[in-house]
Amino acid sequence: MKCSYDPGQDFKQSMLDMIYEKELNSSQDMVDLLQCYLTLNHPRYHDIIVKVFTDVWSEVFQAL
Repeated sequence: MKCSYDPGQDFKQSMLDMIYEKELNSSQDMVDLLQCYLTLNHPRYHDIIVKVFTDVWSEVFQAL
């Protein structure tokens, strides 16, 4: 559990770290990542997680 003043930025950095460290590069990898974040975090953060995930997906896959 982590206290955050900017959960959106924290989720984004965490997702990017996971993508690069685990070399996630398929759409199924990304769906699994999203499911993991939704499962591990309280429902009050789900809207933020989905928004951040959408932004990260766009950034990562536009760069490829």
